[in-house]
Amino acid sequence: MYRILTLNGSLTGKNFCIKWLQDLGIKEDEMRVRDHDKEELSFYSKATSDIEFLFPFGWGELWGIADRTNYDLTQHQNVSGQDLTYFDDETKRKIHPIRYRAIFGC
Repeated sequence: MYRILTLNGSLTGKNFCIKWLQDLGIKEDEMRVRDHDKEELSFYSKATSDIEFLFPFGWGELWGIADRTNYDLTQHQNVSGQDLTYFDDETKRKIHPIRYRAIFGC
């Protein structure tokens, strides 16, 4: 069972990152999003997107965003022996939260 976590009721993930960059003043025509094909994905990734920026030298990756599913927490739990699940009061089930990893830099 997966549940999408939100920040103050706002979507997280790719759309949040795009809006954040636009709020900083980056123009829409100075950035583009490239979604990775299935063949490019890491084994743990359900989806990965790169936000590319038009630098003076041309297009380059500015931000990589990956849906790493519950892989990281599952691996930490297996190695540590600690229960890292979250109890969902609505469904009355334990779940591993999905982890989105956003790497920012040039």
